[in-house]
Amino acid sequence: MTKTLPDALIVTAAQNIQHLSGLPFFKDTKQVWKFYPPSKLIELEYHQLIHPGWFDIKPEFIWGFYGQRSFQLAKPVKTKLFENLLKIHKLLPKGIGVITTSVNGEFLNNGIPSDRVEEIYGNLRKLQCSSKCTDDIWDMNAEDVKIDRKSRMAVTYPVCPKCNAPARPNTLLFDDSLWNPSRADNQRTKINNWLGSLKGLNVHILELGTDSVDPAIGLTTTGLSEKLNAKIFRVQPKNEKNQGPEIEQGVEEYLNQLKVSK
Repeated sequence: MTKTLPDALIVTAAQNIQHLSGLPFFKDTKQVWKFYPPSKLIELEYHQLIHPGWFDIKPEFIWGFYGQRSFQLAKPVKTKLFENLLKIHKLLPKGIGVITTSVNGEFLNNGIPSDRVEEIYGNLRKLQCSSKCTDDIWDMNAEDVKIDRKSRMAVTYPVCPKCNAPARPNTLLFDDSLWNPSRADNQRTKINNWLGSLKGLNVHILELGTDSVDPAIGLTTTGLSEKLNAKIFRVQPKNEKNQGPEIEQGVEEYLNQLKVSK
């Protein structure tokens, strides 16, 4: 795969890497309905469900959905992927940096340095005020959400400590003018500072996962390759429904090639 040890590795990761966090990646409406049956009762498409208006109109409904995801995020998932990425980080002179559209926080949660991760669309483990009365962003606590087993809707959910409006995940939703991007902007500044230090060096880009719906990662990979004259290695799994195993294998193969080159 590679014959010369690079100075740095940029990892670009699509949303469907979230398979490795134990979370489903919704490719169609039927998958959404299966995960959250109340959305089927009113025949909501995914883009209609992931909308900021629900936090104002019916917070118990939308927090039924996000509460279930927060319970899954609270369960630690062991995977070789992040272990191998940390090995690569230590192996290369300039280490690694990650740019991802995943909102599950798996890179930060598994030890990748915080100044080397950009979460383009935010992080489900962080909360903000749904009415944006403040720019504060705080940690999600899964215990703040209690779900009624019969209706699958939230009985309790987190609220803004300043105005008592429903809190919401600090992630970019559909048709979202109320997202607070300050945390993501801060991440972008830090990762850009690191990228600026790579000019003229031997840089590799490892693209993980595929997303036929959102081209953001593919465009990011191409743009950085042109800017830094970086060589691209793509791990594009054939199994779109569960890309995790193939992604893990691809990263391990890349690491093994680096060890040979050392």
